[in-house]
Amino acid sequence: MRLVEDAYNPERDQYYADTLLEEFIQNKGDDFGLWVVHKDMYTGNMNFIFGIASYGRGAMVSIFRIDSLKLIEKEGTHEVGHVLGLGHCMNYCVMRFSNSLYEAKQKPGYLCEKCKGKLK
Repeated sequence: MRLVEDAYNPERDQYYADTLLEEFIQNKGDDFGLWVVHKDMYTGNMNFIFGIASYGRGAMVSIFRIDSLKLIEKEGTHEVGHVLGLGHCMNYCVMRFSNSLYEAKQKPGYLCEKCKGKLK
Protein backbone atom coordinates (compact mmCIF):
# COMPACT_ATOMS: atom_id res chain seq x y z
CA MET A 1 0.00 0.00 0.00
CA ARG A 2 1.00 3.58 -0.49
CA LEU A 3 1.13 6.03 2.37
CA VAL A 4 -1.83 8.38 2.53
CA GLU A 5 -0.52 11.89 2.02
CA ASP A 6 -3.41 13.29 4.09
CA ALA A 7 -1.76 11.61 7.07
CA TYR A 8 1.50 13.54 6.62
CA ASN A 9 2.13 16.43 9.01
CA PRO A 10 4.85 18.67 7.50
CA GLU A 11 5.34 20.59 10.76
CA ARG A 12 6.35 17.34 12.47
CA ASP A 13 7.78 15.60 9.39
CA GLN A 14 5.80 12.56 10.52
CA TYR A 15 2.70 10.61 9.57
CA TYR A 16 -0.38 10.51 11.78
CA ALA A 17 -0.66 6.80 12.52
CA ASP A 18 -4.41 6.76 13.18
CA THR A 19 -5.16 7.94 9.63
CA LEU A 20 -2.76 5.42 8.11
CA LEU A 21 -4.18 2.57 10.18
CA GLU A 22 -7.78 3.40 9.20
CA GLU A 23 -6.81 3.53 5.53
CA PHE A 24 -5.00 0.20 5.84
CA ILE A 25 -7.93 -1.49 7.58
CA GLN A 26 -10.38 -0.23 4.96
CA ASN A 27 -8.25 -1.47 2.06
CA LYS A 28 -6.77 -4.75 3.30
CA GLY A 29 -9.90 -6.86 2.89
CA ASP A 30 -11.44 -9.14 5.50
CA ASP A 31 -8.24 -10.83 6.63
CA PHE A 32 -6.08 -9.70 9.50
CA GLY A 33 -3.13 -7.61 8.37
CA LEU A 34 0.14 -6.15 9.61
CA TRP A 35 1.52 -3.24 7.57
CA VAL A 36 5.22 -2.43 7.97
CA VAL A 37 6.09 1.13 6.91
CA HIS A 38 9.40 2.94 6.66
CA LYS A 39 8.18 6.39 7.73
CA ASP A 40 8.09 8.00 11.17
CA MET A 41 4.67 7.93 12.87
CA TYR A 42 3.00 9.63 15.82
CA THR A 43 -0.36 9.58 17.54
CA GLY A 44 -2.08 11.70 20.14
CA ASN A 45 0.38 13.47 22.40
CA MET A 46 3.26 11.06 21.71
CA ASN A 47 6.44 12.26 19.99
CA PHE A 48 6.64 9.02 18.00
CA ILE A 49 5.39 5.45 18.04
CA PHE A 50 6.82 2.15 16.88
CA GLY A 51 3.38 0.82 16.03
CA ILE A 52 -0.37 1.03 16.37
CA ALA A 53 -3.14 -1.56 16.36
CA SER A 54 -6.89 -1.92 16.28
CA TYR A 55 -8.42 -4.88 18.12
CA GLY A 56 -9.53 -7.58 15.71
CA ARG A 57 -8.82 -5.45 12.65
CA GLY A 58 -5.13 -4.88 11.93
CA ALA A 59 -1.88 -3.21 12.92
CA MET A 60 1.09 -1.23 11.67
CA VAL A 61 4.76 -1.08 12.59
CA SER A 62 7.11 1.75 11.64
CA ILE A 63 10.71 0.70 11.08
CA PHE A 64 11.88 4.32 10.88
CA ARG A 65 13.49 4.26 14.36
CA ILE A 66 14.13 0.52 14.55
CA ASP A 67 17.68 -0.67 13.91
CA SER A 68 17.42 -4.46 13.69
CA LEU A 69 15.31 -7.28 12.31
CA LYS A 70 14.98 -8.68 15.84
CA LEU A 71 13.36 -5.44 16.99
CA ILE A 72 11.03 -5.36 13.97
CA GLU A 73 9.91 -8.87 14.95
CA LYS A 74 9.35 -7.79 18.57
CA GLU A 75 7.29 -4.77 17.62
CA GLY A 76 5.30 -6.79 15.08
CA THR A 77 4.56 -9.38 17.75
CA HIS A 78 3.59 -6.62 20.19
CA GLU A 79 1.12 -5.06 17.74
CA VAL A 80 -0.36 -8.44 16.77
CA GLY A 81 -0.87 -9.03 20.50
CA HIS A 82 -3.00 -5.88 20.60
CA VAL A 83 -5.00 -7.07 17.58
CA LEU A 84 -5.67 -10.30 19.47
CA GLY A 85 -6.92 -8.37 22.50
CA LEU A 86 -3.85 -8.07 24.74
CA GLY A 87 -3.12 -4.81 26.51
CA HIS A 88 0.18 -3.53 27.79
CA CYS A 89 1.81 -5.73 30.41
CA MET A 90 4.05 -4.85 33.37
CA ASN A 91 5.81 -8.24 33.35
CA TYR A 92 8.93 -9.18 31.41
CA CYS A 93 6.90 -9.56 28.25
CA VAL A 94 6.78 -8.45 24.61
CA MET A 95 3.54 -6.64 25.50
CA ARG A 96 5.41 -4.23 27.78
CA PHE A 97 5.01 -0.59 26.70
CA SER A 98 8.12 0.93 25.10
CA ASN A 99 8.63 4.68 25.26
CA SER A 100 12.12 4.60 23.75
CA LEU A 101 14.37 2.49 21.56
CA TYR A 102 16.25 1.43 24.69
CA GLU A 103 13.05 0.17 26.35
CA ALA A 104 12.02 -1.67 23.18
CA LYS A 105 15.38 -3.44 23.10
CA GLN A 106 15.14 -4.42 26.78
CA LYS A 107 11.84 -6.30 26.51
CA PRO A 108 11.81 -9.92 25.32
CA GLY A 109 10.41 -11.09 22.01
CA TYR A 110 7.85 -13.40 23.64
CA LEU A 111 4.74 -13.31 25.79
CA CYS A 112 4.83 -13.85 29.55
CA GLU A 113 2.76 -16.70 31.01
CA LYS A 114 -0.03 -14.31 32.07
CA CYS A 115 -0.46 -12.96 28.52
CA LYS A 116 -0.25 -16.46 27.03
CA GLY A 117 -3.06 -17.46 29.36
CA LYS A 118 -5.21 -14.55 28.22
CA LEU A 119 -4.92 -15.75 24.60
CA LYS A 120 -6.05 -19.25 25.53
